[in-house]
This record gives sequence, C-alpha cells and structure tokens, in this order.
Amino acid sequence: MPCLQNKRIGLFGGSFDPPHRGHRKALRAFINEANLDLVYVVPSGISPSAGKGNASGFATPAQRMEMTRIAFSTLSDKVRVLDWEIRAEGVSYTYLTVDRIKKEHPDCDLFLLIGTDQFLSFDRTWRCADKIMQTCTLCVMNRDGKEGEALKFKKSELEKIGAHCLLLREKAYIISSSEIRSQLKKYEYSVALVPSVHEYVTLHGIYQTQSQRKRALLARLKKELSPQRLSHTLSVERETALLCRLFMYPKSSDLRLAALYHDLTKEKSVSEHLSIMDAFSYVPSDFDLAVPAALHGRTAALIASADGLPAFACHAISVHTTGVAGMTLADKILYFADVIEETRPWEACQKMRAQFYDRLPESLAERKTYFDHCLICQMEQSIVSLRAAGRPVHPDGINALEDLKRKGKMPMNQLEKATYIAGVLDEKKALDVSVLQVTSETVIADYFVIATATSSTHLKALCDEAEYRLFERDGIKPSHIEGTGNAGWILMDYGDVIVHLFDKSSREFFKLEKLWNRAIPIEFEKKQD
Repeated sequence: MPCLQNKRIGLFGGSFDPPHRGHRKALRAFINEANLDLVYVVPSGISPSAGKGNASGFATPAQRMEMTRIAFSTLSDKVRVLDWEIRAEGVSYTYLTVDRIKKEHPDCDLFLLIGTDQFLSFDRTWRCADKIMQTCTLCVMNRDGKEGEALKFKKSELEKIGAHCLLLREKAYIISSSEIRSQLKKYEYSVALVPSVHEYVTLHGIYQTQSQRKRALLARLKKELSPQRLSHTLSVERETALLCRLFMYPKSSDLRLAALYHDLTKEKSVSEHLSIMDAFSYVPSDFDLAVPAALHGRTAALIASADGLPAFACHAISVHTTGVAGMTLADKILYFADVIEETRPWEACQKMRAQFYDRLPESLAERKTYFDHCLICQMEQSIVSLRAAGRPVHPDGINALEDLKRKGKMPMNQLEKATYIAGVLDEKKALDVSVLQVTSETVIADYFVIATATSSTHLKALCDEAEYRLFERDGIKPSHIEGTGNAGWILMDYGDVIVHLFDKSSREFFKLEKLWNRAIPIEFEKKQD
C-alpha cells in the first residue's frame, strides 16, 4: 500500500450487517465535510460486545466483506474497503486499526467517523480512547435535531482533554441494521438497501426465509440471464414488493414470483420464442409477431403457468410489456415496477419514479387514482417514443391507454358495485344470486346482494373472492365482515351495499327476499350457463 504524504485519511468501521443507505450517506458526508483524500472502510471482525463469532451472527464475515465492497466501492474513487479486522485473530479494537493506518501513513491526518451513541460515551466505553483521541479527529453525524445540544456539550468536554472533534452538518439517515434485517425476514426486501446490495442478499438468501420455489427460480435465473438482466429482474421484484405494500395488495408473494419470471425469456431469439409457444400449443397473434418485444412476456407467462403460478400472476407477466384493456391491480403493479425500478438507466424512467414517490397521496383511494394517472403518463410517453423511433406499437398498449383514460377517475357507483359483486359470486358458482334495491325500504344500505353457497368451504371462498376482486378493481374493502362459514352465513358491509352469503339452510331460515318483498329486483350479467 503506497504511503500518502501530508494527506487527510478517514476511517469508517462497523459490522455492516448489512451496509445500507444510511452508511452511504454518512460516508459521503464524511468525505466532503472532512475534505478527505482517502477513506478506509473496515468491516469489523469479532466485536468487543459479541466476544466471539461473527459481528452479529447473521451474515458471515466473508459475506459482510463482499456486501461492504459492493455498497461503497462505487461511491467514490477515494474509498478503499479493507479486510484487516475480518482477517485478524481476536477481538476487533479500533485503536489497533488506527495504529496500523498510522504505521502505513505516518505523516497523514486521521479522521474517525463514529455514531452518535458511540461519540456520547466515547471516553468511557472505548478501549484506549485517549490514544485514539490523540491520533484522530472524531467525526460524528447528528441523527436528529434533538441530539444537537448533547453533541455540542460532549464535543466541548472532549476538547478540554485534548480531543479534536468535527460535528458533520449532514443529518443522518435514521435506520438500524437490525431493523433492516427484520424487514428482510418479514418482507424479503428493504428500501434501505441499494439495489446492488439487495441483489447480493437475495441471491445468497441472507437474512431471508425464502421458499424452496423461489430458491429454485433464482438458481434458474442465474443460469439463463446475463448479469445485467438478472440485476434488473431482482430490482423489479423489489419494486413490486414495495408497490404491493403501498397498495395493500393481498397476494404479494405470487406477484413477486411473477416479477422474477417476467424477463425469464427476454434474451431468447424470436425462433426460440416460437418454439416455446409451439411446445405449449399457443398460437401468437399477428400483432405479437409484428412486435417481437412483446413475445418474452407471452413465453415467460407460459412457463410460469406450467410451473404452477396462479393465473392472475401469469396474466400480469404476459402483459407487463404492453399493458391491456381492463388491467387488474396486479397487471398495473408489475407493468409499472418494470418501468421505474431503481437500476433503470434512462432519465425518463428515473423521472417517473421520482415523481411517483414524491407526490404519493396518503389515502389508499387517492393512491389508486394517482397510480392510474402515472400509468397514463407512462403509456403516453412510451407510445410517443416508439413512434418517434419508427418502431411498431402493439394494439394492446393503445387499448390499455384508452381504457385507463376512459375510466379516468370514475369509481363504481352503488348499483355498479352491487352488480359487480353479484357477477363475481355467480362466476364463483354461487347459487340463486340476486340483487335487491332497498333504498326506499331502509337506511342501512341501498342494495343487498344475496347468494347461496354449497358448503361451508364454498361460503368462505365466496367471501374471499368478493373481497379480493373488489379490492383488486377499485381498492375497496368492507368496513366489516360478520359470521363464518361454520355459522352458515357471512355478511359483508360495504356501506351502500351489503352482501349476504348463506348456506342452503340459513338462506331458507332468514328468507331475506320475503322479508324485503317490496325491494326492487335488479338484473345483472350472469356468467354461469
């Protein structure tokens, strides 16, 4: 390692289990505000608090080293990630690392970046604190405004005993590594990780409880996709997971698998796509053949379906490039995630991502409307760009745009809601489905939807399907649900529409049509033969 004469060198150590955006923000501020020429990032080996084993017991030392390299090496050409403490035997103490740097660079000024809590207890808890203070300028970020005075007081105290301190102006990104590990375990993603680190975490299964199906699919993707396409795919999965949480999407695990499948066949030739379609007895449309860029969505969906992925998720894969009229929430999420995922290099995609998240409304209903507005803007941009480049536009994309514009901000009214639910129940094989207008008979609702199930299991399935489909279409959830399949009845309260689901004996017992015999029967489109 070359010796730097009269240079300013920084030291940033930690367990980095995992390294996250907060660490990157701190490092960037450290370099700029301390005017550093070089900074060493040093993942810890055995921490004094752990006593033995890994720094946290979650990722291995080798994994933490690699994640740290991935997280920081691209941040600045002034950064060097060193394995000194990981390779050393025994407990990691900062004063030993400082000694080594000083021997390597005897004439350099050293700066040590530490956390707020570490700074406030520095002289009481750090091994050889006096030696470190004689050698290094202590640099610390304020986590929030509340600690500002405490930091200033501590700075004054330490300077009285000869320390040099620098309070960075940049405010810290408030998140802990333990919180990130918890998010990864629960959701398999965290927005606090940069895409490259998240990719490493996912591919190595660190902190996560991945299903066997997902592990097998990840292994397949590593074999069939180029590194760049694999990075994009994993970023789309992460974006899909985030959008599912924002829109409270109930089947996120299946849709995240769809995100992993969506570009499975992207790098195949047209002839290979046609061979896959032929193997599944799928006949592509003339439009598909005229727009080869759409083929990979179709073939990936065929493979995903053969692997057992649910139909709604396969449909989202099939239309993720073009869109389609009547897009479901799942279709919209995967389509949009593919456009705005964080590694997209195009300025238009990054602008759309920033606009979407910067202006995201608080309420779910407003988010749905805003989401459609963003989809319309994106589809318009896409069609304009394709035409300007002289490339063909798939009719499904044009139909999707026109459909979204036509629906605009028009949610279902009470009648549309009632007949839509009735249609869903009829499609799910409910018996004797009826819709009653009760506006003039009671103040509790405008419409009743009544249906009979063939069993307690069927009764629960009808309730689940109605709840899911209405949420999928308009983001509407019942204010409450009463009853159970075992009780023989379930009531779903949508305010202006109340859904009554019965088994056969309960329907005969309650006789709602007879009780509300002055209600007006409403026709709806039945899907059963």
